[in-house]
Amino acid sequence: EVRGARRKEPSIHPLPIPDAMRGGWQVEDDFIAAIRGERPVTHTDFRTGVRYMQFTEGVARSSRHQIPVSLPLREFSNPSL
Repeated sequence: EVRGARRKEPSIHPLPIPDAMRGGWQVEDDFIAAIRGERPVTHTDFRTGVRYMQFTEGVARSSRHQIPVSLPLREFSNPSL
């Protein structure tokens, strides 16, 4: 269930999701399968996919350390960060 509110609405409430917009696309799965040549690129090219992965890594680091994180990441392959 997705919940939200428009500006000036007093509270959040369930937001309907049209059937045409529901589920199905697994971003990470499609990204990896495209890199491996198992599926054609349908939504996101390689460069955009890498930027997306840097963004999600930046969110995780920011949450873990409770500090702002600048993008693009200077160090992207070190899991200890």
